Amino acid sequence: MRMRVLRRKLTVMAVCAMSVGAILVTAAAPASAATTGEFGVRFRDNNQNGQCRVEADPPGDVTTWAPIDSWTRYLAIDTDSRSGGCNLWFGLNNPDSSLDGLQLSYTYTVSTGAPSRRCAFQTPSPQPIKFFPFPIDWPVWIPDPGITLDSDAFLPGWCNLTLYLDGTSNIVLDIRYWYVQGTDGGQCISAAQPGTEQVWTVRRDHPVTIGLNSGDGAGACYLAFRLRRT
Repeated sequence: MRMRVLRRKLTVMAVCAMSVGAILVTAAAPASAATTGEFGVRFRDNNQNGQCRVEADPPGDVTTWAPIDSWTRYLAIDTDSRSGGCNLWFGLNNPDSSLDGLQLSYTYTVSTGAPSRRCAFQTPSPQPIKFFPFPIDWPVWIPDPGITLDSDAFLPGWCNLTLYLDGTSNIVLDIRYWYVQGTDGGQCISAAQPGTEQVWTVRRDHPVTIGLNSGDGAGACYLAFRLRRT
């Protein structure tokens, strides 16, 4: 009798242990269901006062990923004399090896003739955009502060964000950059007029630069990205 009871207890303990183990393995798996290469953007409004948004989301710290051949959600950039500013990070995800060989990088510098303090935390040397094992949110998008969008519009010039691509000719990075309807676009250097759907393409040996001159004027700049097969 005692042996049968003991055997039953041991069986229950083993089943429970297997169940707990299954739960732990399931919890450790990444939440992503991504099956192809992706481009990721993290966009943070440091003081959550409306200077930086992802589409119509409330200001905060938002991470968005887009699979290859699809556009990211657009970023709304409206930095001005309000305190804080925005931080911007990029990332790549390659679960199916579709992005093998791809090398993306960026620089962030002042325009020619502008004082260096016009754009905080410049990176004149190309900064590689990292690959992550799966789409992932902060705080592992390091190092801070990423790209800091908090320019002083009372100084001459503007800030240039330049993106570079190397390592493959089978993948390109498309950029849409446009300004809000009803404004003159002076805060968004080289941006397209609203509704034109103009696209700039970063290719091997063909970088693309956009100018950021956001200030206290009306309007804002919109920015979106798409990895695309050629």
